[in-house]
Amino acid sequence: MANSCYALLSADHPATPWLPFALAFVIIARFIFWTRLNRRSATGAAISLAAGGALGNVVDRLRHGAVTDFLDFHADGYHWPAFNIAGSSIFLGVALLIVLMGRGDAARADLPSAG
Repeated sequence: MANSCYALLSADHPATPWLPFALAFVIIARFIFWTRLNRRSATGAAISLAAGGALGNVVDRLRHGAVTDFLDFHADGYHWPAFNIAGSSIFLGVALLIVLMGRGDAARADLPSAG
């Protein structure tokens, strides 16, 4: 199948570099909105970790054109895949949210019905 220059995620499409920014900002805005609705400190910490990591990745993309993975560990002949602090922050925030939701500690925002 030929690569179409009209595909939205093709390298030569003008919107391609802006899609990660737009998605990250939508996610960050939603996290901030969720934090304002939920006053529990553990949930706020989890949301802040995820939003901060997303914002860190946006800053990397703006400054360097890509997310820079700079933590690279080797142990006993094993090479762990490279990662960065922002990605770790997103992972920890989402993992904490999943744990809190599983325990019933994270409040779910009541969204208005479209009725």
